[in-house]
Amino acid sequence: FKFFSSGSTQCYVLQSSPNYTGNNLVPMGEIIICFRGTEVTQFADIKADLEFLKVYESGWGMVHEGFQESLNLVFDELMAYVSSNLTTQRLIFTGHSLGAGLATLCMARMGDVESELYTFGSPRVGDKGFSEAFRHQLPNCYRFRNHNDLVTRIPKIGYHHIGTMYYFDEVGELKVDPPWWYRFKEFCYGMLSGFISFEVDSLRDHSVSRYTHRLSKYNR
Repeated sequence: FKFFSSGSTQCYVLQSSPNYTGNNLVPMGEIIICFRGTEVTQFADIKADLEFLKVYESGWGMVHEGFQESLNLVFDELMAYVSSNLTTQRLIFTGHSLGAGLATLCMARMGDVESELYTFGSPRVGDKGFSEAFRHQLPNCYRFRNHNDLVTRIPKIGYHHIGTMYYFDEVGELKVDPPWWYRFKEFCYGMLSGFISFEVDSLRDHSVSRYTHRLSKYNR
C-alpha cells in the first residue's frame, strides 16, 4: 500500500505479488491505482473541475486542462513507484468523479492493452481524437453511470466519453449502453422523483454512496 498526495491530488496504490508455480510465473498479481474524487469543500478540486479548456496530451489528443494539471502533481512520483514494483502484474486504474478523470489520463500514460479502467461518475476527459485513440489502444474500459448523474454529462462541447457505459437505472438495474430514449425516459422519472422528495436528482445520483449501494447488489 502506498499513498501519494500533492496539492489537491491524492492517489492510493495497492498491489499483490505475482504467483509462482514451480518454474513458471503466473501473472495473476495486480497493481490498483485509485484516485480520490472531488471534495466540494476543497477549492483546488472545484478549480480543477472548472478548468475545462483543452490542452494537448502527448500522443493522445486534446484533454481537460484541469485534469492534466492535477495528474501532473503526482505523476512523476507515481510512475517511479509503479515502475519499480511492476513485474507481470496487471495495472488497474479507478476513481470517482474528478478521480475518474485522473484515472483515465493516468491509464493513457501508463497502461497497456492488458490494463483495465473502472470509472464511476466520470466527466468527459478529452476530445474525439483522444476517445478514439483510447478505444483502439486501451480497450478494457468500464464506465459506470448512476441514473441521472450530472457530472457524467459534462463538459459538453468538444468532449467525448470513452469506453462502454454501464448504466444503473432508477431502480438500480444495470444496463449496458442503453439507447438514448431509455435514458431520456429515466431522466424524466428521476427528475419527477427528485421534485417530489425535494432533492436534485442529478446531484443526488452523483454521490459515491449511491454508486456503492448500486454496486453492492452485483458484488460477488
